[in-house]
Amino acid sequence: MLSLICNTLTTRDQIMSIIYSLFKFGARHTGYKKFWEEPDDVLLPACKEINKKRPIPELHDKEIMIFQEEIGGFPVLKMTHKEKKKAVLYLIGGGMVKRPKKYVIKQALSMTKETDKDFYIPYYPLCTDYEIGRAFTMVYETYKVMLERYAPEDITVFGTSAGASLAMGVVAYINHFKLDTPMPGKIIAMSVGTCPANEEERKAAYELDKIDLLLPAKYLDTSVETKLNKESKYPYFVLHTQTGDYTNCPKVYFIYGEDETLRALLPSFEKAMQKYNVPYEVKIGPGMFHCYPMFPFCKETKKAYKEILKLLKSL
Repeated sequence: MLSLICNTLTTRDQIMSIIYSLFKFGARHTGYKKFWEEPDDVLLPACKEINKKRPIPELHDKEIMIFQEEIGGFPVLKMTHKEKKKAVLYLIGGGMVKRPKKYVIKQALSMTKETDKDFYIPYYPLCTDYEIGRAFTMVYETYKVMLERYAPEDITVFGTSAGASLAMGVVAYINHFKLDTPMPGKIIAMSVGTCPANEEERKAAYELDKIDLLLPAKYLDTSVETKLNKESKYPYFVLHTQTGDYTNCPKVYFIYGEDETLRALLPSFEKAMQKYNVPYEVKIGPGMFHCYPMFPFCKETKKAYKEILKLLKSL
């Protein structure tokens, strides 16, 4: 089970492995972070070209059944055991503009086997072609389909980055539209990728931007989601998930890297959880980056990845 970070940490400088130190050096000298600062007329065409090279991979496994189903007009990749298990609705991020890499889907297959859970992975509509609200609707529709097979308490909604915003959005969507739909069992929200809702959040994000390796505060502030939703008919929470109605929300596990811009929005999520009496835990990785547990390439992130597997298996 995830535990709260000890309050005795007195310095940002942690003892890092050599591999992670090299990664940090390399990340600061690549153009990855600058990519997310590009204007729409550059960013969107670039993402569309990237997505063309990221089809849903054809994977095969002796233990796991892998197949696709169309839900709400978009594909959902299912990885299920031969006998019915508990399930994970796995919402992969990408800034609402990028499809998952093949590596991420192969990792999901590994997680399916290691956690003994069925995985449902929606390829939800992206802001390269649709307004952001379409993604929230499609994810909710996927959850409804899962309820036909699994009890709500047997479903964990797990989201990373923009996917974590969609994960929180399952509850906010049900409450906003007053839907007669039971809540899922648990939510794991890693580096929730949503937009600042006020000046306090914005300032905090720009302060953290000085140490963030991957995701600039500028993208959070003037992101594609905002620009595509000027005429949106969807509610405010699709852009600012921290403002949603979390009445009857199940327990939420929040996970952030210490050195990421999105951590600026964590206090608002904590206030929301307290407002709606939602049980929650927070894990902050000292000196870590955006969605660090999902990149197990060094001792720090390998440990965090194992914790995620342990948590998923226990829910």
